[in-house]
Amino acid sequence: MLAMPVETGQAGFFPSLFFLFITWGITLITGLMFVKIILHYKDNVNFFSLSERVLGKIAKVCICIVYIALFLSLIFAYVKSGGLFLFEELHMSSSFYGAFCFLLLFCPFIFLGTRILDKVNTFFTLTLISAFCIMLFLGIQRIHPSYLTHTNWGKGPFVLSMLLTSFGFHSVLPSIVTYLDRDPYKSKCSVIIGSSIIAIVYIAWQLLALGMIPLSGKISLSSAYFADQTAISPMTFYLRNPMLIYCARTLYFTTLSTSFLGVSLGLIDFLQDFFPCKKNTLQKLLLFAFVYIPAFALANTKLRVFYTFLKYGAGMSCALLLILFPALLILKMNKKKELKYNTVCPIAALIFFMFILGTVFIEHIIT
Repeated sequence: MLAMPVETGQAGFFPSLFFLFITWGITLITGLMFVKIILHYKDNVNFFSLSERVLGKIAKVCICIVYIALFLSLIFAYVKSGGLFLFEELHMSSSFYGAFCFLLLFCPFIFLGTRILDKVNTFFTLTLISAFCIMLFLGIQRIHPSYLTHTNWGKGPFVLSMLLTSFGFHSVLPSIVTYLDRDPYKSKCSVIIGSSIIAIVYIAWQLLALGMIPLSGKISLSSAYFADQTAISPMTFYLRNPMLIYCARTLYFTTLSTSFLGVSLGLIDFLQDFFPCKKNTLQKLLLFAFVYIPAFALANTKLRVFYTFLKYGAGMSCALLLILFPALLILKMNKKKELKYNTVCPIAALIFFMFILGTVFIEHIIT
């Protein structure tokens, strides 16, 4: 969410809106496909059990690697961005201290587990929602319509991998289906309504950010991109309202914090289950070292960690897990005659995946 306007600004509001709708539509289709697959089995299943049952053990290993790559990419990006935020806000002498303080602030909550983390996350989430609503209400009058007229359709396809990370709800679908008593109608409605709400929030955020921040200039979307900053950095300059600036900074920190806490807890829990070791304090500390020492090291380099890992690491991992994986499951189950499903949707998903792969390859060559 924080990175999206900076990435889509080069394309412009309307091209990015067009590709956002495409991304939402494809992830909605693959989400419904995934629900269909989950409901086909009577017992509880997830990404890993499904990959082994349908595609084999090698596929399960591949899914595990991609899953870890996705979560590590997100954590690397969050630590870099969180460290820069604290470095700027607290006027520290080095970003080294910013990243260190960010990890020192949140790692104890992750270590203590779900109960403590749930309370902390609930507080940050409520604060996030409040800040976002105030910003929309007060900031809408500061939009410059001329900023929204910029269009560069050629840049549009290159934002797809970033947009894809914004609709990564598939990993929670097994839990949601179980929570809804495996009711097909309720499960499908949860995917349709939930993803639609996400899309509406992103449209509102795009309208606010792209309409308020110029594309080029000393303080702009372009300068934020090359400085590895989010949209909040230039936005605070143009708000010029103490309340809005405070809300923008609050939105930045709470969005980053809730994402970091959720992703970190998910990865640590997964690694604890994945490695055949006893779940003790020493093992957890070793896992923390495995995850956060590389994140801390990368956060203190001049590399464009934030956008690189969000776009290429997380973006391509999402393309594999959210697009390719459900499509392959459906096609394989159709072939085995385990499940009857129209092949148009999985084939469309495969085409979309190949298109994203092509755009990332072309962009890599160009840059």
